[in-house]
This record gives sequence, structure tokens and C-alpha cells, in this order.
Amino acid sequence: MEQIGYYLESSKLKPILIEFTSPGCTICQSLVPEIEDFEKEIADKWNFIKIDASKNMQLVIDFDIYGSPTFIIIKDGVILNKFKGNSFDKVKETIRSIQ
Repeated sequence: MEQIGYYLESSKLKPILIEFTSPGCTICQSLVPEIEDFEKEIADKWNFIKIDASKNMQLVIDFDIYGSPTFIIIKDGVILNKFKGNSFDKVKETIRSIQ
């Protein structure tokens, strides 16, 4: 839980969008252009962190990740939402409503 605490604390300074991805994930690859565009849109107000789930098993366990992609929105030390699969439109909608 030590690693998750880092992200929760950091989100008190600037909200965080985390994407858990994996190298063989076709959905992840198909979303790359859309995610990169959105990252540019929110860069001044949000931190975007991409985590390779296959190389960060402790974070996968801590955040209770069961598939890629999974998106987690953290603000003010609280996990606000977790989205799984091809749900990036909902992620964008949620972040825009928070800003």
C-alpha cells in the first residue's frame, strides 16, 4: 500500500489520471491517439501517468486492476472513479466535469 499512498498524496497537489496498460493489449493500442490528444488538453491541470501492468505487479494489486486498459481518476487523495476496458469517452467526460 506504500506505492498507492504516493499517488493519493500527489493528487492533493494536482489531480491524476492513471492508465494501466499492457504490451499485448489491442484496445490500449487503439486508444493511443485519442489518449495522447486528451493528455495535451488536460496537461496544465492534471498529471497523466501510464503504467505498464506487466511490470508493476504491486500497483496492479494495490489498485485492484483486473484488465487493461484500466483508468483511475484520483483527486484530493481520493480515488474518484475506475474505468475498465474501452471506456475512454466516459473518462474524458468525467474529467471535464471535475475541472
